[in-house]
Formats: sequence, structure tokens, C-alpha cells
Amino acid sequence: MRIRSPIEANSTEALRRLALAGVGILRMSEILVGPDIRAGRLTELLTGYNHRDGAPICAVYPPGRILSPRVRVFVDFLAEQLANPPWLHGAP
Repeated sequence: MRIRSPIEANSTEALRRLALAGVGILRMSEILVGPDIRAGRLTELLTGYNHRDGAPICAVYPPGRILSPRVRVFVDFLAEQLANPPWLHGAP
């Protein structure tokens, strides 16, 4: 749904600062506003509608080709690192 507003920005930092200034509400990744939420500077709204499962991160490579060991190690590394993202637990 497209929402019209007198203020628009294409910078996540600008949107974050506008929300911190009380200008409006935003929908933004917890990695960007999690510290503000935990510090009480921002408040989560509509949590029943805020699905925590975001778009999947995919590794794409040509079909029918054997994956090189370097690519396989990198894909495994990403899967391990993103399985339990630190930004959901307050880690810097």
C-alpha cells in the first residue's frame, strides 16, 4: 500500500532521525533501529503485523556447475553467520 506523506526520504538515516524527532512512524529493519528501541528512544507499533521473517537471502550460481570449494565455504559461512543474527539479541 502506498502511503502519501508531506515528508519523504530515501535515506534510512534520515528516516530514523525523523522518527527519533517524533515526526512520524517508520517501518525499518531491527538491525538499524534495534538499539533505539532497546534504549526507549523508539517504540514498536503494530507488532502483530510486523513479520520478523524478512526476505530470504539467496546464494545464486549457475545451474549444472560444480561449486568451487571457495564458493562452497563462503556459502556455508554466510548460512552459519545469518542463522542467528546478532542484531536480534542486542549485540553490537
